[in-house]
Amino acid sequence: MTSAQRRLLLIAAAAAVVFLGVPAAQVLMRVLAPEEEPPAAAVGTAAAEHRTMRERLRYPGTLQAELHTAVVPKLAGTVQAVHVRENQSVERDEQLLSIDDRIVRLEMRQAEAAMNAAAAELRRARRGARDEELDSARATVSQAEQDFTVAENAFRRAERLYEQGALSRSDFEQAENRLARARTALENARRELKILEDGPTAEEIDALEANLEAARRHYELAALRYDDARVLAPVSGTVSELLVEHGDTVGTEDPVALIVSDELIKLKLPIPERHYGRFIELDRTETHIPVTVRPTALDGNPQFEGELTRVGRTVAPDSRTFTVEAAIANPEGELRGGMYVNAYITVQEVTDAIAVPRGAVLRRAHRRVVFVFEPENRNGEGAARHGTARVKEVETGIEADGMVEVRAGLEPGATVIVRGNAFLEDGQAVRRAAEEAQ
Repeated sequence: MTSAQRRLLLIAAAAAVVFLGVPAAQVLMRVLAPEEEPPAAAVGTAAAEHRTMRERLRYPGTLQAELHTAVVPKLAGTVQAVHVRENQSVERDEQLLSIDDRIVRLEMRQAEAAMNAAAAELRRARRGARDEELDSARATVSQAEQDFTVAENAFRRAERLYEQGALSRSDFEQAENRLARARTALENARRELKILEDGPTAEEIDALEANLEAARRHYELAALRYDDARVLAPVSGTVSELLVEHGDTVGTEDPVALIVSDELIKLKLPIPERHYGRFIELDRTETHIPVTVRPTALDGNPQFEGELTRVGRTVAPDSRTFTVEAAIANPEGELRGGMYVNAYITVQEVTDAIAVPRGAVLRRAHRRVVFVFEPENRNGEGAARHGTARVKEVETGIEADGMVEVRAGLEPGATVIVRGNAFLEDGQAVRRAAEEAQ
């Protein structure tokens, strides 16, 4: 109020005293006095932040009995030894039983010998003939030529004698047969020498390679059968039951042991039918759905991770629920069938979302709004205590852990009002607590 306005007010008050009396003057003073501005509303603030937001459904459930695996041998025979006992913990691929392997061991050795022979034959063919082999083949041809010459001369004499009647027919036929054998031996010797001198053909090398490959596959099959004599645990866990003893005869269809798996444990959860369409869509698109469980029986409230493995396709008419199944990792074997757990199913995840505390979001006339704190000294140093509340309509998303995802209507890094905002109006003056303005 200026000094001139103050003087006019005093003159008016004095005239009121003279002409109207003191009470009327008091009324006039109240009317003419300027109204005081209301004090700034005290508020608490927080900054909108980037974070990963997860929408999780929470339902109680009970862990199902552990998965039982029946161990069936791959080789029939007599049980030679049992290496474990019932209730013993075993690791995957640990030996449980031994089956008599004498026959399969001999088969493997025979297959190995055949493979080595085929390999040697192929090496010999690729290497070609040695000088000693060529000399030996040439000597064989020379000897065969000499034998053929002798047999041919003997045949000529026998032929003349037979024509003169001085030789029996049987003696003549023997001379003829000796000549034929000598000719065949000579031809074979010459052929072997030519093969050694020319070396093997490409077709012969291919045939020898194929023979070696077949021998190698036969050996691998025999080795597998030999390994099958060792019955191994297909999973890690506990041997809950042994079904055979030493000396029993086993086949390839009957189980010899039961193992309770410790690696995974099953969880079945009833879900209200209002979520049915959403789960079916997630299952149809093969979306990975993480599941976290917290068993109440274990100290420290530990959590165990897993994932959804099956979504039931029917809704129970009495409970109006459908069933989902999850496999939970149990590496230390702490989880047991029958345990009560709180299960958290992540049905949606948004990374790098803009999030504000839940208290910042209000409902105004069917809208969702937040109040943004605009400081008075925007260009000054430090954070201002005094400012103005500006309303912003927002689109919200996931709500979790006391935070709300803001999908539209708010800039990253904005300062929102989280306390004292219930009755604020757009443009109202506000002040923050001193510690928030530091």
